[in-house]
Amino acid sequence: MKVLCIFWDICGLIALFRVIADSRGDTAAIIGTLIGFALLCVLPTYFCFREKKANNTNGIINKQTTSTLTTQTSMISYSNKSEKHNLIGKEYKNEWYYDRLKRLCNPANFVDNYDKEKVDISNEIYSKLLKINCDDSDEVIHELCVETESKLGINLLNEDDFEKLKDKLNPKNFIEPYDSEKITLANELYSEILQPDINYTKFDCIEKKASPLLTYLKLQEDELRKKHEEELRIKQEVEKKEEKNNRIVALCIVLGAIIIIIIYGLIK
Repeated sequence: MKVLCIFWDICGLIALFRVIADSRGDTAAIIGTLIGFALLCVLPTYFCFREKKANNTNGIINKQTTSTLTTQTSMISYSNKSEKHNLIGKEYKNEWYYDRLKRLCNPANFVDNYDKEKVDISNEIYSKLLKINCDDSDEVIHELCVETESKLGINLLNEDDFEKLKDKLNPKNFIEPYDSEKITLANELYSEILQPDINYTKFDCIEKKASPLLTYLKLQEDELRKKHEEELRIKQEVEKKEEKNNRIVALCIVLGAIIIIIIYGLIK
């Protein structure tokens, strides 16, 4: 675009000298021609260079946003693939614990490979589950989950929940900005959650102890989101200014061309 503007100005200068030469000293024609040249060449070139500057600003914004998001993502996306845990599959990540208990604690699950003790325990848990009052359902469901894991040996923890909390507890998340206390707590909880015997009961305990860390990360995410929204707003404003400049350039070219054509016609 810069080279095109320079080429356009050269052509405009050639046309300007030609028209001035043909005007034979007519002051009004010369002034009109200069006005037309300014509208046709000078102003479009000015806005062209301003648009270039806007584009550079836009590029800087995009680089900063990409850098910020990449840094944040790299901090919280760690995953230890070497650990093996007996967890509920991710296909059940949206399953409510009430439904999970109904699915896994049904006495019918222990009839085919008959186990009298587990049939009795599951029957007791299942009957309690069906009598749950909506007003105290969360507390009762939590107690039934703990009972299920301790008595039936069923791990109710979902793999998706496990991965999300594990990533958030990675000590790397608290190195920048450096916070010694948060790193110490995160390191302790991260070690606990990576244990092969992790289950719903232990997960719930770790999650409660991690409350200060989770609150801190939530604030960081909110700040990042606000910063990204602000950068997006600035980018949109730059694009609007570019669009406005393009309309001005087009208008100047049209007006300049009309003025020069009129003056050249009058001279002839």
